[in-house]
Amino acid sequence: MKLNILASAGSYPGPGRVCSGYLLSSHDTQVLLDLGNGALSNLLKVIDPKLLSGVIISHAHLDHYADMIGLYHYFKFAHTPPHPVPLYGSSEFFDKFHHLIGIDEDMRSIFSETIITEGGFGKIDNLSIAFSQSNHPPETYISRVSDGKSTFCYSADGDESINLALASNEVDLFLCESTWSKKGSNHPAGLHLDARAAGEIAQRSRVKHLVITHIAYPQDRDEVRVIVSKYFKGRISLAEDLDSYIF
Repeated sequence: MKLNILASAGSYPGPGRVCSGYLLSSHDTQVLLDLGNGALSNLLKVIDPKLLSGVIISHAHLDHYADMIGLYHYFKFAHTPPHPVPLYGSSEFFDKFHHLIGIDEDMRSIFSETIITEGGFGKIDNLSIAFSQSNHPPETYISRVSDGKSTFCYSADGDESINLALASNEVDLFLCESTWSKKGSNHPAGLHLDARAAGEIAQRSRVKHLVITHIAYPQDRDEVRVIVSKYFKGRISLAEDLDSYIF
């Protein structure tokens, strides 16, 4: 599989980085994971969206889905996809998306919608996806993906949980958020991970490659790497917009 980092900023854009978007590929299958504010611009640098096999939106926070509005209009006015694109998301995401866009025949011809539920499964071409709920408000879903040869986990947003440990177990690449370098007294539980937690989860899960993303500006990225490396002894990368990894 191949992972393209389209957008790696945490919660809001930072200098040279936009919000939450990833393209996971296996042969001709191209699946978009989240599309936050600014991410569509980078998606267009990597692929024509009409070639997308499917889209998964982890949760209904704007930094993870804002550019879905732009993607809809791109499909509607520029390049209509040859068939409705499978779109997976929570019921809350669809409520907000429909409120912003509306539901009409154009929407139905562009997207084929599936509501994600805890313990649910999806299939997009040759990719099998297992969904489990994250420890994060609002309703948020971790994705564990396999093409039969490689395995991948996207943590989405959220604090430590059994579901995250199980979903990331022994994957080839673990795309994990570390919004903060260190949690302070003003950082509530059940919201995001910090570098220590991300490293510990990856070590316990015996992942092969840990890619840290969603680092909120102006967190010290070098400090994030140093802290993660104290707890995780495998390969570590810090996501940068338009980086890619093959695994």
